[in-house]
Amino acid sequence: MVDSREQLFRCDFVAESVHVYAHVRAWDAAEALATFVAELDRDGVNVTGDVEVTPVRGGTPAARGRYSPGRSPDLRVEPPVAG
Repeated sequence: MVDSREQLFRCDFVAESVHVYAHVRAWDAAEALATFVAELDRDGVNVTGDVEVTPVRGGTPAARGRYSPGRSPDLRVEPPVAG
């Protein structure tokens, strides 16, 4: 039996004039990224910028994306770093 638990991720959105971050609880980096991007849409963020997701207890970015308002985000999940 595999025991999976939610993790805490720090999600950052950086654009030329805006920096937004949030802590998101999710099963994995992909879910955290999708949740954060949905929040950017709901909050009416209207600039294009980069999104990065980092596990709070890990340190290296686990997912990245390019956010543009009103468009499907270009999201990519980084492979886990062996450590």
